Amino acid sequence: MGFTTTEMIATVAVPAAEKRATFVARPGAILACICAATFVLYLGTAWFGFVLDDVYQVLDTAAIHSWGYFFGYFTSATFATPYYRPLLLAWFRINDALFGANAAGWHLCSVTLHVAVTALVYALARRLGGTTTVALIAALIFGVHPIHIQSAAWISDACDPLSAIFLLAAFLAWVHGEQRSSTTWKAAAAAAYVLALLTKEGAVALPALIVAYAAIYTDGNWKDKARRAISSALPFAVITAAYLYVHEELTRSVVGNQMNLSFTTALLTVPSLVMFYLKKLFVPIGLSGFYDNPYIRTASFGDFFLPLIVLAVVAGAVWLWQRRAKESRLIAFATCWFVLTLAPALDVRKLPHDGAAHDRYLYLASMGFSILIALGLEQMLASTAPANRERVTAAAAIALAVVLVALNLPQQVYWANDYLLYQRGVAIAPGNDRARNNLGRVLAERGDFRGAETLFVDILSRNPDSALAHYNLGYTLYREGRYAEAEPHLVRATAGEPSNPFMHLYLGLTAMREGKLDIAEREVGQAVRMRPGHLGFHLALSYVLESKGDLRGALQETRAELAHAPGNAAIRERAEQLATRLGTKPATAAAPSRIR
Repeated sequence: MGFTTTEMIATVAVPAAEKRATFVARPGAILACICAATFVLYLGTAWFGFVLDDVYQVLDTAAIHSWGYFFGYFTSATFATPYYRPLLLAWFRINDALFGANAAGWHLCSVTLHVAVTALVYALARRLGGTTTVALIAALIFGVHPIHIQSAAWISDACDPLSAIFLLAAFLAWVHGEQRSSTTWKAAAAAAYVLALLTKEGAVALPALIVAYAAIYTDGNWKDKARRAISSALPFAVITAAYLYVHEELTRSVVGNQMNLSFTTALLTVPSLVMFYLKKLFVPIGLSGFYDNPYIRTASFGDFFLPLIVLAVVAGAVWLWQRRAKESRLIAFATCWFVLTLAPALDVRKLPHDGAAHDRYLYLASMGFSILIALGLEQMLASTAPANRERVTAAAAIALAVVLVALNLPQQVYWANDYLLYQRGVAIAPGNDRARNNLGRVLAERGDFRGAETLFVDILSRNPDSALAHYNLGYTLYREGRYAEAEPHLVRATAGEPSNPFMHLYLGLTAMREGKLDIAEREVGQAVRMRPGHLGFHLALSYVLESKGDLRGALQETRAELAHAPGNAAIRERAEQLATRLGTKPATAAAPSRIR
């Protein structure tokens, strides 16, 4: 029982013949070039802005702009989302402290994270027994593959590369500890795993990865393999259970069925969803932040059985390859890595409506894919004459990278601003109502109210109960000053999605404009209670209270807003004016209280 000497040497030592090869004589230098090329590939994102969730998750969340909230990151759900990601908030806080509202710095830090993961993919491939050539090509494919545009170019998705860094560090440290029977390295692996979990939920795949590795790389009969797998994964399973308990207690979202989908629908959807992801990996075109709904509700031939047959053929081909190749263990584990890291994103019941398919869900899984492609490329060129093999392999890898870069660059542009992103989303996924809602919202903010209304009315003609469409139409009518028309849409929006604070906010502001001040105070107050750390909410309530003649309450809310934005001169001036009207001494902003 235990890892074989051959496998241990293969993961650490470089064969003598390989050392003499010029292509891999300086793997560190080549890896540095790959990382530099990856950074340059995404350098243009420095000119991109804040898009999609960045505005309310980063710019408008007071907790990101002050160290006073730091410990609160660990005691509550992420303030702008239903998740528990304290280290992501810490990452945002660091970026905000360094760059403020300058998007260029945020983007370059996100790109740096992706570059770091690229280097770790090389280390992963080597640790699994891949040759230096395979590891370098895998890192190259991973670094420049267009499927990672979303994670590298979107500020709010820093959680994927950041979590991947911790997850890879945990896995590599665990393998190192197993090979050397080092308790210290295993403890380091456990610590890194905790950090990965505190960054994003997808890291829960690590115990399964450890089971797969122990079973594949352990000699002996199935009992020996099972014993090693269980004993190795048990500490990480305990950590996972503790994490899931804390996550559920703080967010109440782990076991939630956001779409009220049946288990049958979720199961029927899996084959077509996996096929969708494989197509995007092999032919990365038509990438977008939005895709049409993938839900399969009946077991038809085209939607269920055909994808299932294709996947069975692919699985059979990989199995035959694994049986015949000398790198059988590497093929088996890279395949397991792909399946196990993608699995958490395949239960569409846990994913939001119009968000069951995203490129970012492939971030971890694409590591296994990259290793398999790199290994396949090396084996295809194995018959080349030894004297030319290095140059041919290098040329083939560079040619593949050039193709991927050529596909990557034009598809990056769509992440430059919200208008381009949502316009692309509507073009790629005309049936995705979220993309159409978001595009309409951008049109409204640009003053194109007629274009925005057309989109929202079209959505409601197909889905009359869409709370988001009612909200956006109500918001657009509010912006136009058509308050009486806006109110019924905002009422339906809050009824359909009562946990959305923005719907309560604009219903309250609309009521204020109509002179319905009691309703205004109730609704805006509800928005403040739901999201007390969101910039602008306390200020809105202060105007409502001022309209009711409650100057003392208006001053209190203005000071609460000033506590979140102490550098805002306009808010400070308003507080001073209210204090003067009350005949009280203007107070300085209080220290922000932690959000609960």
